[in-house]
Formats: sequence, structure tokens, C-alpha cells
Amino acid sequence: MAGIKSFLVGIVLGLAFVVLVHSVAPQPARQLIALFLALTAGLYCGALLAQSVPGHFVALELAVAGVVFACAVVGLRASTPYLAAGYVLHGAWDLLHLPNLVPTRVSPWFPPMCAALDFVVAVALLIGPWRPLA
Repeated sequence: MAGIKSFLVGIVLGLAFVVLVHSVAPQPARQLIALFLALTAGLYCGALLAQSVPGHFVALELAVAGVVFACAVVGLRASTPYLAAGYVLHGAWDLLHLPNLVPTRVSPWFPPMCAALDFVVAVALLIGPWRPLA
């Protein structure tokens, strides 16, 4: 039940982020969206610092973080679909932390909350009011 509650909180936070971003001018909004994506890229890497995880999972966490960060950079410089792709990738990566397929330990509420937020933002980027930022 905690997973569903966390997922619902993530939806609400995602919608709040969408409203916040929509309330500022297009270029600062794009920068905020990209900055937040870049921040999310490093969250699981930060969690690695406090634990011992097999080397291949460390490499995988770093690789996914690198791709998500690259989506933030390219999305900021080129087009909105890269930002959306980064949010979708990070949301999918969050979901892989739910059944412990990836051994990086975080609070149990975090992956479903973050995945929901990521997916809400990705959908808003693809169909939302700032789509012309592309």
C-alpha cells in the first residue's frame, strides 16, 4: 500500500512541477526542466556512496545517470523530446529499483514517487503547453 501512496504523491508532485514550470517564461522554464532532470540523474549515484554494491551495478548506475544527464543537456540545447526521453528513462530506471532488480538501496517510497513524477513531467513535455519550446 505504501507504494501506491508514494506513486500518488509522485503524481501530485509532478503536476505541481508542471504548474510551476508553466508559470514562468519559456526559456527559464526549459532551463528549470533540464536542471531538474540533471539533478535526478545523480540521485541513485549519490545513494551508492553510502553502500557497497557490485562493480557492474555501479557501472550501470553511472551509465544510466550519464545518459539521463546527456538528455538534459541535449534537451536544453536542442529540443524538448530529449527532455521527455530523459524523464521516461529515469522513470523506467526508478521502476527497476522497485523489485530490487538493481541493488542500490534507497527508501522504499522513493522509486514509485520519483517514477510517477518523471512520467507526469514527460507526458506534459510531449503534449503540454511548452511543447513549442522544441
